[in-house]
Parts: sequence; C-alpha cells; structure tokens
Amino acid sequence: MKNFGERIHHYLLISLTLSFISGLIVYRIFPFEAKTAAIISFIFLATALLLHNNNKSRLATILLLLTVLSLAGLHSANFEKVHLSKNNINSQIVQEEDVVLTGTLHSMPLFDGLKTTVIIKVHNLRLRQEDHFFSSKGLVRLRLKDLWPIDLVPGDEFVIRAKLSRPYSFANPGGFDYAAFLASQNIRVIGRINSTSHILPLAQEKSWLHKLI
Repeated sequence: MKNFGERIHHYLLISLTLSFISGLIVYRIFPFEAKTAAIISFIFLATALLLHNNNKSRLATILLLLTVLSLAGLHSANFEKVHLSKNNINSQIVQEEDVVLTGTLHSMPLFDGLKTTVIIKVHNLRLRQEDHFFSSKGLVRLRLKDLWPIDLVPGDEFVIRAKLSRPYSFANPGGFDYAAFLASQNIRVIGRINSTSHILPLAQEKSWLHKLI
C-alpha cells in the first residue's frame, strides 16, 4: 500500500489524467445523476482534506484521485443534460414556427368527425429560416382538419410540414390547465397540419400493421 501510494504521488499528473478518463468510462457504463456525482465528489474531497491535515498524504492522494474520477462523472452528466436539452423540441420552439419535421407516428390517430389528432415522435427539424435539418427529440401533438392518410400507421416514418407552438392555458383560476395536461403526457409542443399534401411518407419496409388495413 505504501509503495502504491508513493507511485501515485510521484506520477500525480498522469494519475489524475487516468482517473479523469476512468470517470468518463465509468459514467458510460453505469450512468448516474449529476446530483449523485456532486455529493460523492464532495465526500471524497472533504475526506481527502481531512486525511491530508492528519499527515496521511498517501491516503489523501488516493481519495483525491477518486474525487477526480467522480468529477469526471459529474462533467459527463452535466454535458449530457445540456446536450439533450438543446436537442429537445421544447427548447427549440419558443414561438409559433413554420417547420418541416421528420418523425414517426407515435400512436393511432384520433378522428372526432371534424379533425384528426396525432402524436408524432420527432427525429429531425428544420425551421423556416434555416436551410438544413438538425436533430430534435420529443413528442408533438398535431391536428389536421381532414382524415389521416389510411396507409400511415404507428411506427411509420414521414416528413411533415406544420406550424408548431407552445400550448397555453387560460388564466382563469381553477380553469383547465391544458399545458399541464399535455405535459403530464410528456408533450410540450403542439401544432397543426394544413393539408394531407403536407404529409410525405418516407420509403420503408411495410410493417405487419399495413397488412391489416
């Protein structure tokens, strides 16, 4: 143990680098929340400082390496959180936008006699002012004042032109909170499709559902 601690202390920079890389690898294998990593890092660091003050520098060095390892996990967790939030359609649509999106039909369409309501799992998005698609994730609730194309079933992928916006709720106290209702279904963006001509199926192998219709 003594020789091991001395070697770590002698090659401290290399040890810290390897510890950080190990933390990145550990997070990929066993992902955990940023809060958990922050608590573990604090415990390791506080213990390392306590041992250092008690002249137990070798043990303190080992705990310092564990602190760096957990900080690497914290870094990965925060980076992934920011990356996911940037790709989430909820953060990409802040006002009404005319968009083109690619996605799959999440569930069977609902027709009430006047309009069809569908839920789309979005894959990519292009805003009107942009000339390229970018990655987008999340569920969108769309309405079409027509029947949904019968040959499109859940799991099918297609391109849609639609107008998207955030749902809103009336300010009446005690009134129905439409936005909260949709959020409970993990839907934070809604929209409308003006015509079935704005729905273009993407080429793909026919699923077993197509054989039933």
